[in-house]
Amino acid sequence: MKLAPTTAPEEVLKVSEVAAHLRVDPETVYRLIHSERLRSIRLGRVIRVPLSALSDFISESPR
Repeated sequence: MKLAPTTAPEEVLKVSEVAAHLRVDPETVYRLIHSERLRSIRLGRVIRVPLSALSDFISESPR
């Protein structure tokens, strides 16, 4: 049996880590997620934000 090549899983951040990086309250991060402005992954009751989603959000935000 031959296995397919694997890729490294993408790093994900907790809501609190995203909030610390953006210097906002975690509730603000939850609002961004619920308004679909920030992509996230839900694993049961746990919400994680892919690092690429945070990078995309920062690059698309007005300065």
